Amino acid sequence: MKLIISDMDGTLLTSSGEISQENIRAIERARDKGIRFAIATGRAYRDAILPLKRAGIVCPVIGVNGATIHNEAGEQVFSVSIDKKLALDIIQFLRRQELYTEIYTNEATFTEEGGRKMLAVQADILKTANPELENWETRLIAQKQFQQAGITEVARLEDVINREDIEIYKILTFSFHKEKLVDAGLSLQPYGLGISSSGNHNIEINDTRAQKGYGVQRLANEYGISLLDTMALGDNYNDVSMLQCVGVPVAMHNAEEEIKKLAVFTTKTNDENGVAFAIEKFIDQPHNPLSASSK
Repeated sequence: MKLIISDMDGTLLTSSGEISQENIRAIERARDKGIRFAIATGRAYRDAILPLKRAGIVCPVIGVNGATIHNEAGEQVFSVSIDKKLALDIIQFLRRQELYTEIYTNEATFTEEGGRKMLAVQADILKTANPELENWETRLIAQKQFQQAGITEVARLEDVINREDIEIYKILTFSFHKEKLVDAGLSLQPYGLGISSSGNHNIEINDTRAQKGYGVQRLANEYGISLLDTMALGDNYNDVSMLQCVGVPVAMHNAEEEIKKLAVFTTKTNDENGVAFAIEKFIDQPHNPLSASSK
């Protein structure tokens, strides 16, 4: 193994948004053996770097599902943005569907005023329609969405998109009503953009060139490392492209079942130090995914 790439939410991070000491020690042990480590996340760099700094981890970050790459020094060395006319069309479509929306840009992550209040109303409706759900369950779903660093509220997202100095890296839409997300995803397919998800309650929209897999390939090429000697760890659908391109794809135990099917190994959950468990399993083994333990 020469390169390890890890997703963040649901993978490297615990449910409380931190990196465990066990995961930190495993990453340090891998680095001591000359193995490089990097992050590939749906988060913007400014959000991804916060838990990394708290853990004392300095590494490259493939951010916003591959729309940006920052090196170890924190310099942005790559970016690909969504065409602004397309972004405007998508924002207006999502508003008509009454879906909460965020746009990830080179400046900040923006949402419209009143968006969170709309989600609170949706949560109440969900609880009324499904009395078996505990209040903490709907709160946890919303909390996970807002676990990242600050979101800037604006009157209209169009005003942000139309600014000349703004690049749109990702559009995220979130809802407690899964059927609305499914319908929205189907309606957005003709736009010719990359559509994925990092959870059961969201859709993430990027330029087709903004995929974690492309970011992993760029990083591996820069280091002169074969993808066969690369391990990637993930838990959700925005991890598919990187799991498909590496020699050792690893799924978290808490991953979606379709994601586990892409992996040569399923590790423990993100709350059970699953990243550390996988690193310790493969760190001393020569690359051979066919000999890896099955799921």
